[in-house]
Amino acid sequence: MLVRGDPVVDFDWGGGTPDPALPGDNFSARWTKTATFAAGAYIFAITGDDGVRLFVDDILLIDGWVDQGATTYTAVHDLTADDHTIRFEYYEAGGSALAGLRYAPVEPTDYQAQFFDNRDLFGTPELVRGDPVVDFDWGGSSPDPALTSDNFSARWTRTAIFTAGAYLFAITGDDGVRLFLDDILLIDGWVDQGATTYTAIREVTAGEHTVRFEYYEAGGGALAGLRYAPVNAGDYVAQYFDNPDLWGIPAVVRGEPTIDHDWGDGSPDAALPGDNFSARWTKPDMFAAGSYLFAITGDDGIRLFLDDTLIIDGWVDQGPTTYTAIRDVTAGEHTIRFEYYEAGGGAIAGLRYAPINPTDYQAQYYDNRELFGTPVLVRGDAAVYFDWGGGPPDPAVPEDNFSVRWTKTATFTAGNYQFTITGDDGVRLFLDDTLILDGWVDQGPTTYATTRTLTAGEHTIRFEYYEAGGGALARLSVQ
Repeated sequence: MLVRGDPVVDFDWGGGTPDPALPGDNFSARWTKTATFAAGAYIFAITGDDGVRLFVDDILLIDGWVDQGATTYTAVHDLTADDHTIRFEYYEAGGSALAGLRYAPVEPTDYQAQFFDNRDLFGTPELVRGDPVVDFDWGGSSPDPALTSDNFSARWTRTAIFTAGAYLFAITGDDGVRLFLDDILLIDGWVDQGATTYTAIREVTAGEHTVRFEYYEAGGGALAGLRYAPVNAGDYVAQYFDNPDLWGIPAVVRGEPTIDHDWGDGSPDAALPGDNFSARWTKPDMFAAGSYLFAITGDDGIRLFLDDTLIIDGWVDQGPTTYTAIRDVTAGEHTIRFEYYEAGGGAIAGLRYAPINPTDYQAQYYDNRELFGTPVLVRGDAAVYFDWGGGPPDPAVPEDNFSVRWTKTATFTAGNYQFTITGDDGVRLFLDDTLILDGWVDQGPTTYATTRTLTAGEHTIRFEYYEAGGGALARLSVQ
């Protein structure tokens, strides 16, 4: 038997022995200390290869009394303001020998955080503490003086009460990250990488569930973040960033059924600034085979990806602007990704898509008279020849005070063409972005016509219309 004082319990004897008086295998140890604690919750973490158990005031708090490789156990325990006795017991069966004990004050709702001085979450944590959130950008620095700035790792664990339903989980890391829900690997990004966010949606039953987030830092920048929130099935996965560059840990993650936002001079969320923020929306959706019209609106920058292919690029500072594209899509699942940044002033972001025939006019319908903001409806119209009377064009559009833009690029032979538009109320017609007919006034059914000589090749027709009140009529012909 050997008795001595150890200032800390933090041992990795490998295949050796703690002392010549002891064998290399089949030994055991007991460490006991009485210390004065402030009142509150404390995290206790013990690590062993092999068996470990921890008593506080003779109450068994953690029991890992089994043959095992290096394993860390944690528990949170409330202590009164007083002296308390900690007793840590250990046995070594064979092979490597390792024993460690850490404790620190925490808040009861904190993540239980363990930081290791290696990339492998191995051995006794150098540091244990409570972290209220996992939202860290250490840059080229270290999380704590006990750790180096590179080649460290961390594990955050929390058991929380969930209501039944679907949840969006988002993790961000530079470098490796992975997420477990109830010990099931949910997201795996365990690779060297720059700041990267991964998401997953999972159905969760009502009750307690344990979230475990693991991270390693290889070198360079160091960043780790975790977010989760309830979503509805079919929602877009929305990530909002507190910078205009879609960089780092999202300040907000949530589900959104549609992308149709006009924040004005405000912010999407209290966690975000009113200017210089960005957002990314992602959704896999089922498509029938055919052509589709995609329309995105932004103030300021916007861009749209279909299956990671950029199909619309409006990544510039701008007032409210809508871009469209038609793409052929195969039958099956395809992923839509819409990205946005806000530079200053007004903030608008919108996305619409719908099936279309390639020869249709691309139609955008707005719930205002000014063709402003995100269209409430996009679709293909084979012709512009409408008399809606006192009704709306679609349930998504109001009966009065709406507007429409129709656009089509067609191939013409060289020659003279007559363009005729009729409107109740305002109408105007553009040819290759040049205004050729202007009747942008409140009026009963009124017809305007002009003749233009066209060169052979493609030309773009854009017909705009607004309805003020009463009857609603819009017609266009090209002969």
